[in-house]
Amino acid sequence: MPYHEWFIEFENEPENHEIFAEAIDNAMRKQNMYYDDLIVGKVLRKLWLQSVKNGFQDYMKIDRKTGRTKQNPETKQ
Repeated sequence: MPYHEWFIEFENEPENHEIFAEAIDNAMRKQNMYYDDLIVGKVLRKLWLQSVKNGFQDYMKIDRKTGRTKQNPETKQ
């Protein structure tokens, strides 16, 4: 079954990733009734949370943008 996969880099990692992921999923379901319908209808699984360390910094080194101004790749124009 498909699902949303989130890669998150924490400054202070939560003690329990499952509780954190559940809180995010519940907030998304409250804000988006269509997402909630997909979960309730078993079209989508609840989100999958993957913690990364230095992921953003490593990406920026690969992209050769190691200066002070950093931008998420999806927001580049």
